[in-house]
Amino acid sequence: LKLINYRFSATISIRYKHVILPLNSSGRRIQRQNDIQSGNAVKKTMDRGKEYQRKKHIVSLVSLAVMFASLVFLIATPLSITIREFAESRFTNPWLVVAVYFFVVSLILFLIDLPFTYYSGFHIEHAYSLSNLSIRGWIRETAKRQLIGFAFGFILIELLYAIIRNWPGTWWIIAWIAWALVSIVLSKLWPVFVAPLFYRYEPLLN
Repeated sequence: LKLINYRFSATISIRYKHVILPLNSSGRRIQRQNDIQSGNAVKKTMDRGKEYQRKKHIVSLVSLAVMFASLVFLIATPLSITIREFAESRFTNPWLVVAVYFFVVSLILFLIDLPFTYYSGFHIEHAYSLSNLSIRGWIRETAKRQLIGFAFGFILIELLYAIIRNWPGTWWIIAWIAWALVSIVLSKLWPVFVAPLFYRYEPLLN
């Protein structure tokens, strides 16, 4: 009778998320439950990561579409001509005219893109516990990034218009060669001088 009861108890099982677990093997049952819970935690983390990436991609695509529409509006309307005439009314030097135009247009585009920058770079990052920056710290980092981008963009746009003024017939070939050289130089200088302004590098410990 005891043997029958033992065999009967050994065949009793419970179903946990489609996994059959024997009741009389308490150690194995607990281990499998832990494995299932661990697997659920990993799946939850992966789903959360996918959700984070999806939101970032959506914001990036919407921002890109809005910026493209803003540039089309700038070109298709008299706004671009108005900004150019404003710059030419203040300065006669072509270098300064380009500088004023570039500054005004950059400021307009920055203000248009600012809500997307905040939502993607601050709100989403904090919602998924991927950033501990305060709003003041985020403003500081964003300002630093924008100033560096503005400086590089300003140099490149001035170089482009200088090439157009001096070589109107073949400017596009010279501009392409210049851009290739600038890309090579930036690829060497960026990790050394620019990236450390935003990221801290430390040697790996054994």
